[in-house]
Order: sequence, then C-alpha cells, then structure tokens
Amino acid sequence: MAQTSIYDLRCENLHSPLGIDNTHPHFSWKLSSTENGNHQTAYEVQVATSVESLTNGSPDLWASGRVESDQSVMVDYEGKSLVSRDLCYWRVRVWDAQGEASDWSSVERFSIGILNNELAGSYIGAKEEYEAKAPLVRKMLQIDTEGMVFVHVNSLGYHELYVNGQKATDHVLQPAVSQLDKRSLIVTYDVTPYIHSGSNDIVIWLGKGWYKHTVFKTQYDGPVVKAEIDQLGSDGWRTIASTGADWQVSASGYYDTGRWDGLGFGGELIDGAKNPHTLTTAELDERDWHRPCVAEIMGIAATPQMFGGNRIGETVQPVSVTLQSDGSWMVDMGKVFTGWLKVSFPNMKMGDGFRVEYTDHIMPGEGFQSQGEKDEYSSSGIPEHDVFLNKFHHHVIRYARITPFEEALGEEALARGVSLRAPVTQKPEVAGFSITGTEEETSTFSCNDEDINQIHDMIHRTVENLTFSGYMVDCPHLERQGYGGDGNASIMTLQTMYNTADTYYNWMQAWSDVMDDNGSLPYVAPAGGGGGGPFWCEFFVKAPWRTFLNYGDKRLLERYYDQARKWMDYVESWSKDHLLTPWPDTQQRIWWLGDWLAPNGVDADSETTKGLVNNCVVSDACQTMMKMASVLGKEDDRQAYEEKANAINRAIRDKYYNRQAHTVGAATPLDMSYALLTGVVPENEREAVVARLLALQKEKYKSHIAVGLVGVPVFTEWATQQRQADMMMTLLKKRDYPGYLYMIDNNATATWEEWGGSRSHLHNCYNGIGTWFYQALAGLIPDETQPGYKHFFIDPQCPDGITHVKMSKPTPFGPVVIEWTKEKEAASISYRIDVPVGATATLVGRHDGMTENMLLQSGHHEVNLPFDTSIHEQKQTYRLNTRLYNIVGQQVDSQFKGIVINNGRKEIRK
Repeated sequence: MAQTSIYDLRCENLHSPLGIDNTHPHFSWKLSSTENGNHQTAYEVQVATSVESLTNGSPDLWASGRVESDQSVMVDYEGKSLVSRDLCYWRVRVWDAQGEASDWSSVERFSIGILNNELAGSYIGAKEEYEAKAPLVRKMLQIDTEGMVFVHVNSLGYHELYVNGQKATDHVLQPAVSQLDKRSLIVTYDVTPYIHSGSNDIVIWLGKGWYKHTVFKTQYDGPVVKAEIDQLGSDGWRTIASTGADWQVSASGYYDTGRWDGLGFGGELIDGAKNPHTLTTAELDERDWHRPCVAEIMGIAATPQMFGGNRIGETVQPVSVTLQSDGSWMVDMGKVFTGWLKVSFPNMKMGDGFRVEYTDHIMPGEGFQSQGEKDEYSSSGIPEHDVFLNKFHHHVIRYARITPFEEALGEEALARGVSLRAPVTQKPEVAGFSITGTEEETSTFSCNDEDINQIHDMIHRTVENLTFSGYMVDCPHLERQGYGGDGNASIMTLQTMYNTADTYYNWMQAWSDVMDDNGSLPYVAPAGGGGGGPFWCEFFVKAPWRTFLNYGDKRLLERYYDQARKWMDYVESWSKDHLLTPWPDTQQRIWWLGDWLAPNGVDADSETTKGLVNNCVVSDACQTMMKMASVLGKEDDRQAYEEKANAINRAIRDKYYNRQAHTVGAATPLDMSYALLTGVVPENEREAVVARLLALQKEKYKSHIAVGLVGVPVFTEWATQQRQADMMMTLLKKRDYPGYLYMIDNNATATWEEWGGSRSHLHNCYNGIGTWFYQALAGLIPDETQPGYKHFFIDPQCPDGITHVKMSKPTPFGPVVIEWTKEKEAASISYRIDVPVGATATLVGRHDGMTENMLLQSGHHEVNLPFDTSIHEQKQTYRLNTRLYNIVGQQVDSQFKGIVINNGRKEIRK
C-alpha cells in the first residue's frame, strides 16, 4: 500500500506567515509517496482559532470537508470572515489514487496583519539635537498574565527588535523595500518565547536605510517607528502598549554616511564605545535616555509585509589577508558577494580604529580602487565585544582594504567626540556573510563540460546576490535600484533557479505604487526614475505572468491586471499607425533604449533597432496580456489584444522586414531573433530568416555573443525554441571578448555590467541566459497550460561534446530531477527522472524520423530511449515561457499517441 506524506505547508506562498495583507488566504502543500504514479484525488482543509480545536476535530473557522480535487497549490480559503490580528491554525489531509486517506499534516499557523491603517501608536524617533542616525527606542513593559505576545513594527528605515536582550528574528535589514513616500511595511513578530512574567525590556534599534530625503523627500530627518504590542487573552487580542511620548530614545554608535543614490551609498561610522553590547536591562540602564520626538507622518499607507525576509546565505572566509607597504591590509574574499564583513583586531584599545573600503574587482595591473563604499570603526576597548559588523547597511565585497588609523575618523567624528589614538598593527580576523532574499532550496545543474558548469554557477550565484529586501537590483552597490529592464531580462532565470514568489509579490506592489494616473511608468521601482525604454516598463506585464507560469500563483494577475491594461493604454496613446513612437523623458524616466550595453561592434543604438525592438516589446506585451485575460476569463480583452498584436506585427513587418535580404531591422541578432519570437516574420519565410541570422552570427560576429541586456534573454529564448544548441555551445565556449568565459578568465565570480568589465562586477545585465542550461541542455520546459510545473516537458538538446547532464529544481509540487547520459558510440540516451507527486511529465524521444511522447506519472523513472540527432524536419508544438514552442523535425505518424510510463510499465497508446 502506498504511503502518502504531506510536507512544506505554506500560506500565501510563505511559511507560517504572521501578518498577511488580506483576509482570504491561499494554502499550498507538497506530497511524497512510496509508490510511482500516486497522486492526490481529494483534500480536506481545516482552519481553527487554536491547535486544540483542530486536534479534537472541531475546527471553528473552516472545515472544507472532502473536496474532490487534485489541487494542492494556492487553494482558496472559504471559511468564516477574518479580520486584522486574527491568529489561525490549519492542517490538511489528502486522499490518494487508491482512495486511501493520508494522516493529517502537521499544524501550521498564519495571522492576518493589521489592515486599513489601524496600527496603534505614533511615529517616534530621536530629536534632531541628538544627531542620532541609528537610535534605540525603548519601553519597559509590565506583563503579569500568560498569553502570546505579538509586536507589529512599522519603521520608516530599517529596524531590529530586541526583547529582554534577545533579537526577535534571524532576519536582517528589515523591512523590505517599498515606495516610502506612499507606502511603508508592517513586520509582525511573535516574541512570546522572550517574554517573562514581570518587567520586560522592549528595544527597537533603528537605522535610516532608504528613508532619506535624497530618495523619498522624507517628512522627518531620521528613522522613525510606530509599533503596537498585543497580547492574546481568553477574550482575544488586546493592545498592551504602543509607541508614543512615554517611550525613551538613546543614540547608538552607528552613523549613516551615504546619500543612498547612484554612486553615493557610503557606509557607516561605528563608535564601538557608544554601542550597547548585550542589550541587557542592566547595561541599557547605564545609557543616556531622552524623550522621543513624536513625528507627524502624513499620507503614507502602512500595510503588512508579504516578503519572507533577508537571511544570511553563507559564511565566506578570505583566501588571503596581506599587509601592504602603507600599513593597510588587503583582503581577498575569493568571490564577490552582497553582504557584510566582520573584522576584529586583537588587543585593541579604546580609541583605536580602522577604515574598511570595498571593491568588487581589481583589474590586472591595477591597484585597489574604492567604489565609494567605506565604513569606519572606533574601538570600544572591550575585547570580547570589539568587533566591526554592519547593521543597517551592506556592501558588495570581493576585496577589502583595511586601514588602521593614526588620525581621527574625520570632522563628523571629531564633532561627536571620537578620537583615535594609535594605529592598529596586528593582523585582523576577517569573515564575510552574504545576504539574500532567496530561499535555501535552489536549483542545481551540472554536466560533463566544466566550462559550461562554471558559467552556470557564476550566473546562479549572481542572481542570488542580486535578490534581497523584496526586489532584485541592477547592482547592490553602485545604484542598488530595481530596474525593470534588468528585472525583465532575468525573471525566468531567477524563477527557474529559486523560489522567489514573495520577492515578486513585494516588488510588484512597489511598481504599482509608482505608476502615474495616466498609466505611465518609470524605469525603476521603488523610488522611480532611471534610464531605459519600453522593455523596462514591460516588467509590469511579464512579472505577473511568469510568476503564474513558474509558481502557479495567480494573485499578481488578479491584483495588477487592470493596471497592466492601463499601461497598455498609455503605450497606445503614444502609438501611430499601430507603431509605438518615442515617448518623452519625464522626471521619472529618461532615454528610449532598444538594447543596452551590447558588445563593441554591435550598433544597438540605431534608430532602426530602437524602433523595431520597442515595437516587438509591445507585440510581446499584447501576447502576454492575451494569456492573462484568458486565465482571468476576460474573453473580450483576449480577443482585443490578439487583434492588437496582429496589427502591430503587420506594421512592424511593413516597416522593418526586408524580404529580399531575409533580414529584419538592422539585422542585429536581437532584431532578428525578437522578430522571429513575436511572429513578425511570416511562417513560410521563417526558415530563410533563421538561416540568415545564423550566417550573420557566424560570419559577422565570429560566433560570439552579440547582444546586451535586452538581447540576452530574447536571443536565448529564440535559440532554445529553435534547438540551436550547437550554436549556443560555440558561443558560450568562446574565451575572448565578448563572452562569459572571458569574464571567468579575468577573475570574475559573478557576471559583469559590461562585457569588457567596466563598472560593476556583480550585475544583472547578462543573466537572462540562465534558462538555457535547464530548458535546452536538461530539457525542462514549463507548460503554460498547467502552470507551476504541474505538467512539464522533458526534451533535451544534445550539442556536440555534451554527454551527461543532471539538474534538480524545486517546484510547487516538489523537486524535479532530470539526469541523462548519452554514450558517444551509442544512438541512445538513458534517463533518470523524478517527477513530484501531483505533477506529470512528457518525455520527448527522437529516433527513426519520429518522436515518442512518453507520459510519466509521479515517481522515479529510469528510461533508455533511442536518439537520432539528425531529425530536423518534424514539427511538434508545446508551450515555452509565454508563447508556442516549435520542435523542428519530420512528420510524425498521425496515429501515434505516445507511450505512458506508469508504475514501471510501458503502454503504447494509439
């Protein structure tokens, strides 16, 4: 008998979230089974106000009863009405293919956040005369009754919450980003484990972070916080404290130095003598405390944070710490990362100090060149606590230069009474900590070609280090901006490699908040501004769709479809004869780019390329809107966008397609591949255009990559669809400029901003190629008709030299594993495949002039199939990303229906 287990329960795609932003949550779970082919046929969900109500079989909020359904992802709550602060517990059980019921799952919980700006309390911070840029705010709270205690923290700027000297979470740099002139986020903490009967010491340590006048025209010069402390009793929640004039404030030793705009992020001045070391009541009582400033903050909504939080990803040890002739220490961390550096010197005396400067690379033949980020530390003189570590800032670190001081920190430090007396000469102890907003479970990929593995791994760690605080940045140090172009280019890569549904939920909220009333969008969110073009704004359309495709999560479609329509209407207002014309620069955006940072020798800035590319963007957006409308049941909209897409394609064809030359636009790889992807080129003329594109790629561009930020994902998607694996292998194996191996051979551990290595060496320009390793080499193709990998295709491409590939990927149903081996002399491929319970896969085999589609049920499968790489004429259609995917090959016998593998048995279906 099969045994079915339930694991990884989630509410709103989060683990046991406290403080969600709505009263109609969604539930998801995963299944494991001891038997192949097992699947869920029904489920039962119970929700209650206590664990006891569930375990004794009396759920008082919702008992779904047995529901005949295989749905296990984003199941709607259909129980009693919920309100702010409600704490709920839930569990689920399922029935399998044999009708056997599983055991009940573990009990998980969620709570409704404080909605509708109902948060109690006032915003408080330090009075300006204390110049406290990172103050501590404190409240002694008497608690004599039992019951859970939650703290809801709404800070403008970063915060850390401490209760009786203990930090309330392992997360760092809370809260996530938001459009701080319109929206702030509430983070909810369960502090019950830290509370004791009697007097309790509540401390919230604040940092300015993004809350700066230079970015958001802030209403108060300093971080502020509003917090509500609630206790659960027999009659429900009651507020036992909230921030106000009765709290206390003390200046800490952290002092923010940056503007937090382009090239101006600075760092922190840290006076160890002024910082608390243990945050115990006894130590806190020794500090100088003052009444807070009660700030009037108007017009900013406070809504619950729906991002899970930043975590410390890995501890990075330096590969060398070397004393330089000028007395400084050069630290090489071995790889670039986003995060913190921890530095300590032995036997420091109070007033000793040092400066830490950072850079993401050192070019051959050049010395250390600071990128404008630096921290300065002054010793507390207490050895066990004398450690430098950022708290409300972060950096990009590959190399660090640590310079001991003989002079004072500077004028600002002198004004605050900090004086450094003696240089520090001992060798420092150094460790790094990466910070990421991704989940720990990630995809993996390897093959028999080490160059390909290195490229994959470089992209994999790049996107991990670009994703934090509920958005994805262009680079974390020079601009730290949520550029839509960079985001649009890398959505599929990031979502293939990581579960980042909560990142896109938070980021889309910021994009929604920066949209103008007329539908106009900037190129960056949050904050607005930036340079770019329509591809940057198209993020608003593509992100919801691809989140649905990869995670089966429809919330973004439902929440932002109307605004996406509004942007499409704005685009149409700047169109003439179905073609988009350049829109004007505004205070929120500049430029009208086609591609960005293509290699030398590729004219990506011609008016022809910009006109073609930007209208392909609009065609692509219309086709995506068609799919969104179809999922949401808006048939009239679907038909309207289909007509618009066809009209745009005809107009592009008339203006930019050269039938005699078989080229489109300026005949760059981006121009040609984008026109092929969006359907601009007529079906009966595609073969000639493809042949011309391949010839240009080989002859004009010498088989090198010849695209930039926009072109990398477009060209990659086209090459994957066209099964141009040999061409892509040749491109990727190039070791000279431009190429990924050129980066690696020049000491890169993350992808660069520019193919030649100028500016950032941790950047989001060229990561759109990351899907190729999974979709082309491993053959994992998502099926948009069954999103979230409920069904997927396995159809690997086998370029010369690749004989073995193995990948794994987390999905909403569980991990997918694909491993294949092709013997050099044998015309066959052996597969080892794991299909998660709740999903199915179609394995595409190719031999003897035909394909065999093998339907794999859940479980582990080992299959050996004949393989014929000479098949190039047959056409089979299935879904890839957001459009039809065409396999090129010979005509299949129309009677052949495929092979079904179930419980190890082969069944031929005709």
